[in-house]
Amino acid sequence: NNIFLNVHSRILSTIDPAVQKPAEQQLLELEKADIVLYLAGLCNQIANESVPVNARLLAIIRVKNAVSSHSATVQHNLTQRWLGLDTSLRAEIRKLLLSTMATEYQQIRNVASAAVAAIATIEIPNGQWLDLIDILVNAVMDASVASFLKEASLSVIGDVCQAVSSEVMGANADKILTAIAHAMNGNDDMIKLAATRALTSCLKFCSRNFETTEERNLIMNMAISVVAASNDDVKEAGWECLGEIADLYYSLIGAYLPAIFEGSLVSISTHSAKVGMMAIEFWTIIAKREAAIKE
Repeated sequence: NNIFLNVHSRILSTIDPAVQKPAEQQLLELEKADIVLYLAGLCNQIANESVPVNARLLAIIRVKNAVSSHSATVQHNLTQRWLGLDTSLRAEIRKLLLSTMATEYQQIRNVASAAVAAIATIEIPNGQWLDLIDILVNAVMDASVASFLKEASLSVIGDVCQAVSSEVMGANADKILTAIAHAMNGNDDMIKLAATRALTSCLKFCSRNFETTEERNLIMNMAISVVAASNDDVKEAGWECLGEIADLYYSLIGAYLPAIFEGSLVSISTHSAKVGMMAIEFWTIIAKREAAIKE
């Protein structure tokens, strides 16, 4: 643990590449030499609340980077490495990251959430960590849970829904939609924003829900309601969500277009330029779908 704290202290103490680069290289060599020792050391630093916040943040970022990459080839290798680790070690890391999502420090909370989503994206398609969605849904639904943890839980739900296939995630559609509906009923803009983004991400596996009038009404009412929110970020997310619905379920939304039209008039005439542009984009998607049908 002292190794990590010393290295992170050197990295954070200066912007001099001559100091930072050797420190970074030292950790890179440890990761390659002994991934178990590497992850265990990082987790010790994350769990120790006496460690400076910036050093703990760096440790969480390194854990996330140990399981996720933008390169498909690198990601394949990281996935295989992670799944090859002892199950008890992986369970301890998952538990630590979930608990870290409840921290009062937003930056740490955000990166811990991203790390949880990255691990879930590996494990859930492989039939592991299958209780995660229930854990996150329960956090959203529980009135005693702090609002920032509800927001973080919705963020993870959205990231996992975005990354994992519909075939794998489809069985969770009902419980996820229930949690999102619960979150949208509140007055907290940050929770509402995270819920709207999560709804957009899970739409791809909600076809059965859209085929049922009552459930479709619920989803559409949620999406339409947020474009009338007072917060511009929430409104933008609402229009993005409606655009995704139009793209996926065009044939099922005709009855809702008058209400959406009214909402778009308000967005175009009274809100920020970006909100107005996103309202126009919704109708552009509708026009493209109609043109494709006529062809």
